[in-house]
Amino acid sequence: MESKDKDSDDYDHFEIQLPKLRADLGRNALTLGDLRDKYHFRRGAPIKITQKVKKCAKATSAAISRISIVAVLSSLVPPITWIPKYDFKKNIAADLIAGFTVAIMHIPQGMAYGLLAGVDPVVGIYTAFFPVLLYVFFGTMPHVSMGSFAVISIMVAKPVARLGSDVDDPTEAMNEENIYSTIQSHGDNSFNKSQHFLPGLIQLIAGIGRLGFLSMVLTDTVVSSFTVGASFHVITSQIKHVLGIRIPRHAGIGRLVLTYYDLGRKVPTTNLITLAISAATIAVSLFIDLFIGPKLKTKCRFPLPTQLSLIILFTTLSHFLGFRDIHHVRTIESIGEIPTGLPYPTFPLLKLIPMVFADALAPAIVSFTVGVGLGKMFGKKHGYKVQENQELLGQGVSNIFGSMFSCIPMSGSLSRSVVQEASGCKSQITSLTSAFLLLWVLLYLGPLFKTLPVCVLASIILASLVGIVKKVMEVRKYFALSTHDGFIWLITFLSTVLLDVDYGLIVGVSSSLIITFVRATVPSIRVLEKGEDGVWLNKKYFKTEGGIKVIQLMGPVNFLVKDLVRSWIKAEVSGSTERYSSNDSFRPMEDIVLDITGVSYLDRVGAGLIPWLEGIVKQDGHSLGVVATLPQSSSLKLDCQIFPTYTDAIVILTNMSKPKEDEQIEIEKF
Repeated sequence: MESKDKDSDDYDHFEIQLPKLRADLGRNALTLGDLRDKYHFRRGAPIKITQKVKKCAKATSAAISRISIVAVLSSLVPPITWIPKYDFKKNIAADLIAGFTVAIMHIPQGMAYGLLAGVDPVVGIYTAFFPVLLYVFFGTMPHVSMGSFAVISIMVAKPVARLGSDVDDPTEAMNEENIYSTIQSHGDNSFNKSQHFLPGLIQLIAGIGRLGFLSMVLTDTVVSSFTVGASFHVITSQIKHVLGIRIPRHAGIGRLVLTYYDLGRKVPTTNLITLAISAATIAVSLFIDLFIGPKLKTKCRFPLPTQLSLIILFTTLSHFLGFRDIHHVRTIESIGEIPTGLPYPTFPLLKLIPMVFADALAPAIVSFTVGVGLGKMFGKKHGYKVQENQELLGQGVSNIFGSMFSCIPMSGSLSRSVVQEASGCKSQITSLTSAFLLLWVLLYLGPLFKTLPVCVLASIILASLVGIVKKVMEVRKYFALSTHDGFIWLITFLSTVLLDVDYGLIVGVSSSLIITFVRATVPSIRVLEKGEDGVWLNKKYFKTEGGIKVIQLMGPVNFLVKDLVRSWIKAEVSGSTERYSSNDSFRPMEDIVLDITGVSYLDRVGAGLIPWLEGIVKQDGHSLGVVATLPQSSSLKLDCQIFPTYTDAIVILTNMSKPKEDEQIEIEKF
């Protein structure tokens, strides 16, 4: 304690000994004209449009001349760049281990997310194999695990639910039959292939058009709230499988409310065996993930294969105990057969594309944005740059190829990507290793999962979403950062939950753009007054003494916001609490300094505020000083006294307003 007290005393003594530095202009007080003359202001000659065009054409020609075939190929096929530099002795073992680890995660997640997308569970494993084969050669994000993703699965399931829900008094059996007939009337899996083909086509066209920069419209705030909101749709879609009940599918606005209404009606028909299996799966998954996993991470970099172990366990129990036949538990074989081998590729029917075009936009945008977001996070850590346009091309080509095998659009997964990076991933060889291990599963092990209870896959989905649901509390973080960001988060989340997934994305992006536009077009105002020791402080946050007011405007001041700014100035000058009053009769109490150096754009209408304010100030015998930059003063030709800084204005205005015997003033006081 004595030592701490001594250190504290020493520190206080050190603070006392610090020299007091007084702020000073370092020159005499000047008007803007004096400053221009004294320091020899030079205005650059205006550049003609023809000169700009010639300069742009010259730069374009030089850029084209530097293009080579090798550079183009290495840009389109990134392995051409990194394979010659790859250190096989140092990195191959780490890549193989990481690939094996992630492949184990792909099996349960792929089957679960395939079920979530309304397709055969095996299609989820296809998605981790076929598109990834091409992505290895075109992608630029080695640490991102591409494959099935819960949010994308729920989004691509929407067209099936929408086209199959237009029946009177639907039941689950009638509804599934209607969906089946709608899809099958156009050929075997042609409907799914068409709706899974479109996101890839949209991404490919966007990549060719170099539209990767548009990913910036999906800000962190929108992506976070949208993902959390979409997770509620995922959870809702799996409750019926966890309870073992049958309810109709719903599509469109408010489908969550309708789904929960039907769930409430059907709760008495819950299959208790299914519920017990689901509860056990969720409890074990959460216990290991929340308590065992974190402790194991300190000793081993490889995660426990909890999900795969549960699948193997309950598949075995279901086979020997007859879950389906005796206890009426729904299994994978209740949905359809799991084929052995690989499907034959077929091109989607183009005539079906208009039916699902609108539904394909959201998955195309979200899958790209989520993947790129993860890639940038890992790229910053490992020292490489994600190329958005190349990612659009790579993901587009991969998804088009995958759609020929009925694959759902692939996307990056945070949970798998974190494990892939932690397992020692060094390059795209990790993804290639994972894909070939899954090929072995597809060729030989598929039929072994036919007795797997569907509720186990549903429970795995629910357990994996706990972390995302917890992010609901992030709304506090965004409100703490900015009220605007907080409202964007809240609006996007509520729109996604209460309306629908794609509507939530549209509302989120639109609200973000609107708020950004408003913040960019509406200026802000700050009023400084003299405080203790002659320091000029923002009166909103500090105690001040009154007197001369310095009104600082920041942002654009134009015809759109002229009346708004004028009402703000009236309220500040007159001391009125009615900030938006339309009454022009107010009387300023002191001299006013108007600082427009922070104004980004000032048109003729906005500039009209200056003579308006000057006329009112002079009525009571006070003075107005305007602080502006030289370009502002020369372009606007203001007929009033202009100063380079508000300190200059204060010094000169104070001298002008004092009696002659007090005209001498020391500039260092300011």
